[in-house]
Amino acid sequence: MKRKRGQRVAANETTTITTGPTRADAEKRMFADLDPDTRAWALARYTPHPVAALEAPVELGSFWNQAWPATVIRCRRAMNPPETHQRRTAERLKAVWHELDTDHYPMLSQPDELTRLLVAPVP
Repeated sequence: MKRKRGQRVAANETTTITTGPTRADAEKRMFADLDPDTRAWALARYTPHPVAALEAPVELGSFWNQAWPATVIRCRRAMNPPETHQRRTAERLKAVWHELDTDHYPMLSQPDELTRLLVAPVP
């Protein structure tokens, strides 16, 4: 069976402390759009996420009621976070919306474009 673009190669590897995509999944899916040297560099530094940070309840209190300049940058080829979530976030924060034609790691695949967005003044 042929994999769809962005489809996981394998289920996450999970221990009592960490969880995350397998190295093969990271290489074939998450870092797929990177040139070979950058992909090798990223894979050498790739680590899973702490389980507690993903499962602990979060109380944001007045977070969504704050008013500050905000920017949401969507990576068009990334599966996560979904576009609907990012659009909802941008609407609630009254954020400026930008998109990059890249996967989940624009700091590796399009660092110059991302930097321009990050340092641009927010109206």
